[in-house]
Amino acid sequence: MQINCPSCRSKIATDDLNVSTDVALCRACGNTFRLSEIIGGISLSGSSSASVDLNAPPPGAWYQPLPDGFTTGATTRT
Repeated sequence: MQINCPSCRSKIATDDLNVSTDVALCRACGNTFRLSEIIGGISLSGSSSASVDLNAPPPGAWYQPLPDGFTTGATTRT
């Protein structure tokens, strides 16, 4: 997945992404951004995604609400 700067549209290197602190640095323009805001609307195909329906996961995956949160899972069998 390629991450681009929302200001100057330059490619952000993976070394400049810090998932644990939610920070992305663009060395081209010097700006920093919240990583979650940059990738929030990106799907695996690179296009903007519509809202996700957790009650209708894809085949082989599941979502189960719990009183204190939720659990998800997926199978690797074909």
